[in-house]
This record gives sequence, structure tokens and C-alpha cells, in this order.
Amino acid sequence: MKRFGQKTQSKDTNVKRSKFADARHIQVESPALKNGAVDIKRFVESRSFEISALQDAMHRSKHSSAQRAFQALPRCLRRRAASHNIKRIPKALRDRAYYEMQLSSSATTPVTPSKQRLKRFIKRLHRKLARHGSSPKITNSGQLQTEHSTENSRIPLLPAVKLVNGKFAGRQLRKVWLPTHLWTAKRAHMMNAWGYAIPESPTEKSYRPTHRAAFCLNAIAFDMSYQPLFAITGPLRVLQETFGDCFTTGLPSAYTKTYRSFNSYVKNSQTNELLCPCLLQWHNPSEDCKTKFPIRNNGSAVQLVVRLHASAFLDAWNHLSSIAVVDDQIAMHDWRLQLASFDILGPDANVVLHDIFPDVQSSEKRTWESVSKLPTTSLPFGASIDFDAPLVNHESELRQEGNGKKKDNKESKSNEAPDSEFGLLWDKHETPSFNVFNYVQQKKDLPLNVQKDLVPVYLTHQPKWNGVTVILPWEAAKFFWQKLMFRKGVRFGGLKNLHQIAFEKKMPFFPADYPDTKSGQAYEVQRKQRNEEYWRRRPPAKRVNFENFGKNFSEIGDPFSCDWDCFRDDSHSNTIERTAQFFKRVEVRMVQRGALHDRARVYSIDHGKIDVWKKLIYDKKITAEAAEYPPCPETDALCGFVTTANFNLTAGRPSGIATIKSGVLDGESQGYCLIRNVGCSIPRLAQWKILL
Repeated sequence: MKRFGQKTQSKDTNVKRSKFADARHIQVESPALKNGAVDIKRFVESRSFEISALQDAMHRSKHSSAQRAFQALPRCLRRRAASHNIKRIPKALRDRAYYEMQLSSSATTPVTPSKQRLKRFIKRLHRKLARHGSSPKITNSGQLQTEHSTENSRIPLLPAVKLVNGKFAGRQLRKVWLPTHLWTAKRAHMMNAWGYAIPESPTEKSYRPTHRAAFCLNAIAFDMSYQPLFAITGPLRVLQETFGDCFTTGLPSAYTKTYRSFNSYVKNSQTNELLCPCLLQWHNPSEDCKTKFPIRNNGSAVQLVVRLHASAFLDAWNHLSSIAVVDDQIAMHDWRLQLASFDILGPDANVVLHDIFPDVQSSEKRTWESVSKLPTTSLPFGASIDFDAPLVNHESELRQEGNGKKKDNKESKSNEAPDSEFGLLWDKHETPSFNVFNYVQQKKDLPLNVQKDLVPVYLTHQPKWNGVTVILPWEAAKFFWQKLMFRKGVRFGGLKNLHQIAFEKKMPFFPADYPDTKSGQAYEVQRKQRNEEYWRRRPPAKRVNFENFGKNFSEIGDPFSCDWDCFRDDSHSNTIERTAQFFKRVEVRMVQRGALHDRARVYSIDHGKIDVWKKLIYDKKITAEAAEYPPCPETDALCGFVTTANFNLTAGRPSGIATIKSGVLDGESQGYCLIRNVGCSIPRLAQWKILL
């Protein structure tokens, strides 16, 4: 029970206030006036005393602040045990933290570990090493179930996981750890998907920081090593004729002799079924690599490097290998667990990469330095570059190189290419060759020594994402990530953050917004299980009764997913085939009021009722509970579902990406519809616009 009466402050509160008051008190002297005249000597002494008193007060106020050293850190550097463990605080603030602990009344002298405890630790460590040495080594990684393979490794068998030895080998028997797993697992929520352990989102709040890093300033990095990389090898003309129908954009000749990558979609050439989006790059192997290819006419072979999503890798590999197995001039190479890839998105992504690779040891050094000061949006469209650079060096040397770099840039301004020739640097008249892809195929007997050797690095511009993709050997990925995370202003993100960026850019995200693919259907099944499990965990009085809510209104279809079975047709029993032929992806946003959530139902609206809804919106007297408010349309008016929805920070309002019937479009690029969230009987007027 709350007691009323005069509130008395505790003794500690008064002591704390008086302490801060004394620390912030500034002593002053009286003016140096005598009989209306100023005494110069006394005036100067008074001002000198007051300046000294001000500096002393500032010093005392700073050290008596209520904010301690570990509280002054940004959230990304805070540690739970930093209040009592100095080693959890960065080195720059350890002296201040130690001083504060000594001043604290509860502080005690640091306890040094006793010799007995040290002996017990050493014995325990010896027992663990002995157990690890006696455990049998894993020699078989298992294989993925593929439909086509050849005995001469022209189409190889695919390993399921990457063989590793060491302390955590037993935890990677059924899934692959990304090269940054030990770093991200401490700072992010992890999820197991598509055979990989993938960071889902950082443990700290990251919705608005992700928007600022990707759109406003700085950069955000993603470990995309779970996206597989493989190559198709063969003569250029044969590859274009054989696999031209397997990609939605084809294999245009404009990209075969240029240093540019391009985006496309992998599709089934027989059924026109969409499989997944992909990134394509042409590559001219070295002469040593060509002699190792198990194909006919390997002297004229080129390679098409493909990077796609992990959820559709097996489907894409099986389809492409079914075409390649017929022709002995074509081979396929699996680079999934040998090359790691990263996506750095944001306006400062290019500047950050130049800070990480300041010393390029390659013929492309002049080209790399010519774009050092450009923002990411100003890079040439799809520009790709490859060079060799060291990854391990001392930070002090890096700062010295950065300071000397400015002088070199001033001297080399005369050597830079003019603006008219700037775009031609990536339009060379020969098939490009990249060292990082040659390095994988040479398969050196000795592993890559990142401490001493130069690391081959491949970079390509992603104009749709406003970022840069970095590909380098798997063994060097950990060192690259450490240097990347050391840079000020660079954040790291997970799968949810990448989905958010695509949503704010009005780009469909694979596989969440692709219900016309097998990966999209599998994702919808998993989302249904998560939503239903969350709903069942809630008490019956706190969860929505979807069978009867509102004015005796029941939910249409499955309330936990986008139920495409509502559009079941006898002539098209296959859900994927039906969705691919009769549905389109559109952007939806509310006209005035109302939030927007995933799985919302989209209804078509007659042209004659649009004016009624517009008039109703601006009539403030009519609320959703009033009798004049129109009821929800019938089931026959259902035309689609919202696959992704949230508050769009770029637009400043709720928006979403939906999939609706193509018959509702009537050949138009935009129009009106009604949207009703799951568990709500009130529809709202919204506007749709087709996504290109």
C-alpha cells in the first residue's frame, strides 16, 4: 500500500548531492576596483586565479561524474561483467576504470590467482587435451544427394559439410559454421538454416541503426559465406548456347569481354519455373588451370561463376548438371566451402574497403586508387576488380600508411584517368581473369599463410543494394572480418537486417517474397510453424480466437501463414505452378490510417466504391466501430497476401510487399485495394504499385 506523508531523503542521496555540488563549485575573486579605478596588477591576478579555478573545477567535475568508465562505452562495446572486471573494458579506458574502482568505497584490491588454482587449471587443461587427442578424427564429411556426377570429376560429388579439426569439430558434423561464427555467436542470435549456422540479428536493438548504416552514413557488413559459389567451364560459344535459356536475362555477349558482373534469375529451361536470383561473372582461367580441366578442348575454356542462394542450391545444381552431363566439353566446379563472401552495404562501403586494403600488390593498383574517394553510389555499374593484398599488419603501420596516402593522392592527381575514360576502365576487350578463382582451382598443397602471404581478393559493385561484394579464400575470411569490424562506424547484421534493407529498398527478398518458388513454399511452411508455436505458447485468454473474433467474423484460410490453397483450382493442382502463372509482386501502402503486418489479406475493390472509401477516410466523424463503416468484403474478393510488412523508415509510414492475382491488375501499374490484418475484421484502403 502506498503511504502518504512527508518524504525524507536518504543520507546517501544528500552526501551524493553535496559531493557533486562541491566538485562543480568554482571559486572567484572580487573585482579589482579601488575608488572607481582598475588596478591592473590586481585585475590580472584575479583573472588568472579564476581561470585556474575553472580548470580545477572542470577536472574535479569530470572525475566525480555519475557515469563510470564502462558506462561511457557505446552499446556495441558494453559487457555485462565490465563493472567489476577491468579486462572487459577496452584498453584506452582501463586506467580510468581502475582509478574509479580504487576510489569506490566497496572496491577491494585485485585478487591474484593462487598457485593452487593455477595448478588445478593446468591439470584440467591437460585432461581436456588428452581426451581430444584420443578422440578419433573425422575423415568423411558426407555427401549431398545430387542426381548427376561423373567418374572423372567433370561433375563432382558435393560434400555436405566442411571437415574441421579442433575443439569444436563435434559441433559441425551436421551443419557448417561460417568463418566468422566464433565472433558472431557471441554478439548475435543464431539460427540453423539450409545446412549453415547463420546470424539472425544482433543481440542489441538494431532496426533503426541498420537503416542509418545502410541509407544515411557509414556501412553495415554481412557474412554471406552461406551463399554457394560454383563455376561452369567450357568454350564460350558452347556455354552461351547451352545455358542461355537457364537464366532469365540470358548470357548476353556484352558481359563476356568486360570487367562487370550482372544479376539474373536461375530458371528451369524446360518448365520455366523460377529457382532463385543469382550473381554472374565471366572468368578467363590461367593456362595452368586450363590444363587441369577434365574436358575436351580445354585450351579455349572460360568459366561462368555463379553465386546464388543456399536454399535453392541443390535444385539449381541438379538442373544445370543435367544439361552439362550430356556434353563432354562442359565441367562444373564446386567452390562452396573454399571461398567466403561478404556484402558491405551503405554509402561508405567503398571508403571502408580502401582503408582495409590500402597496399594493393597488383597491376590493378592504379584502378583501385582511382576510385578511393568515391561513394558507393558513384562506382561504375557492376564494376569488378581483383588484386592481391596483405590482410595482417600492425594498426600503427596502417595509420602511417593512411597518413602518407593523402600525400600520394595529391601527387598522383595528374596520373588519374580523365572522366571520359573513367567508365572504360571496366570495359576492356578481353575476357577478365581473376586470381581468387585461379587460386581455388590450383589447390596449393600448403595452406594459405595469411600472416605472410598475399591474399587474392575479388570485389564487385552491387548497384541494387548500394554495396560491394567481397570474395576471398575461406582461410582468410576471419582476418578480413576482424579488420572490417575494427573500423569506426561499421556495423554487422544478420538475416533479419538484410531482409529489412531489401524491404526498405522496395525489393522482394528471397525466399520470403517468392511464393512461386520451391524455396518460398518451404519458407512459408517454416514461418507457419513458428507463428503457430508462438500462438500456442500464449495463455488462452491472451491469444486471438481466429474462429470467432470481431462481429462473429472467422479468419479466411490458415491464420498462421499466407494460405495459397485459398486459390486452389482444379486445373492447376500444383501450388508453385499456379502461383507463378497467376500472381505478381506489388508494393502496398496505406492511404491514410492503419498498420500493416505480415500475412495480411488483400481484397480487390470495385472502381465504383473507391470514391466512397476515399470520402469515408477524410470524414473524421465515422470511426471503424460505426455502423456506416463498410464491412469486410466476401471471400470471393480475396486476391492475395502480404508477405513482408513493417514500418518503413525510408518512406516514414507502414508499407509492405504483397503477391496478388494478375487478373486484378487489368494491365495497370498501380491501383487501390483493401487490406485486412490477420485477427482483425476491419479493412483499410491501400494503394498498390507493381514491382519491376
